[in-house]
Amino acid sequence: MRYAAAFAIAVAWIAVAGATERGGQSSASASTATRHPALAGAQNDATCASCHTDITTRKVLHGPVAVGTCLRCHTLNQAGDRVAIGLANGATSENTAPLCVTCHEDMAARLKQAHVHAPVAAGGCTVCHDPHGSAFPFQLRAQRNEACLTCHEDVAEALRLKVLHVPAAASCVLCHDPHASPFPAQTRQRLNGLCLSCHAPEAFTPDDETPTGRRAWQRALAAAGLSGSRRHIGLNAVGAAGHPVYGHPVQGVRDPLEKGRELTCVSCHNPHGAAGGALFRFGAINVSGLCIKCHSLLAMPKEP
Repeated sequence: MRYAAAFAIAVAWIAVAGATERGGQSSASASTATRHPALAGAQNDATCASCHTDITTRKVLHGPVAVGTCLRCHTLNQAGDRVAIGLANGATSENTAPLCVTCHEDMAARLKQAHVHAPVAAGGCTVCHDPHGSAFPFQLRAQRNEACLTCHEDVAEALRLKVLHVPAAASCVLCHDPHASPFPAQTRQRLNGLCLSCHAPEAFTPDDETPTGRRAWQRALAAAGLSGSRRHIGLNAVGAAGHPVYGHPVQGVRDPLEKGRELTCVSCHNPHGAAGGALFRFGAINVSGLCIKCHSLLAMPKEP
């Protein structure tokens, strides 16, 4: 993973804006302070825009930048020929979240969920988003999946394989919430429920603890042009068994190859990409090659 490197780059970048200022007093250290030319006359938003046209002309602008309210996020403290440019609301270059959530209030509540994306948990909003503007929606630092694959190299590798999961190739955020979720890996529903939203018959409603999740998911798929691309599988009435053969469990038992984990869809299938078959794991290119991982002759009881 390159999260640590990406976070370090983002921190270094935003530090160019200056050191943090608290309570009107600069708390900048010699290592973080940024030397900025002295500002003549009144210090206001127009002062910033008169020079920083490289920011104000970007395709997708952050709301405060678009309306020219730079001092909504930044603080200025001039002393002689030196200006310390900081962040408001006690934010630092390492942790911008205290500032970001003053406007993005919905995000403040979501950060209390059980599973938070690592950069978000560290307050590194600028790892994924440019705080001023970029060429991409939501001021992302890269286009769509590329923003995720910068750090998630294992997923990037899977998406280079022969067989791709169509939603994963289309958009990571169809299955994952990029900020936080009640479920591991920030999936939008409980794991098997997420898969069954597409891969179960229409009459089947998984117990995923998100009553509106299925409808929202189907709308998202339709918007991405994927509503007709799913394969349906057969399961019993409670969705616990029946795939790939009658009686085979898909949940509620331990995963024989993953210590401490429950058997789920991803025990057998890679949700991103695979070398062959129906997204089979372990390099298997056919059903037999997959099944033998658990049901090997060595694991079968010997005849007396």
